[in-house]
Amino acid sequence: MHRWGHVVAALRTLLLATVSVGVAAPAAVAQADRDEADWQAARAEGTSRAFQRYLERNPLGRHAGEAFVLISRLSVAEEWGISPDLIRPAGTGTGNPIGVASIY
Repeated sequence: MHRWGHVVAALRTLLLATVSVGVAAPAAVAQADRDEADWQAARAEGTSRAFQRYLERNPLGRHAGEAFVLISRLSVAEEWGISPDLIRPAGTGTGNPIGVASIY
């Protein structure tokens, strides 16, 4: 009888794991959709505040790294009174932009 107790416990654990995965998957999809919608809204607005809002809502979001970079670009551009398009990581792009490495 003791052996059946282990079998029942293992089956209960397997059932709970299956149910929790089934419930978690739609929540994860909803979070990913919300993350993408927040990102598209931030991109459409294109302001430092919009990207900060994205990070507040999605601190580990799919686009968090890009949001940090864009906030930095926009902040430096605003402080220096130049176009954010002139600021990009050193060694990228063409022309003669200001590389972020040369700013700091």
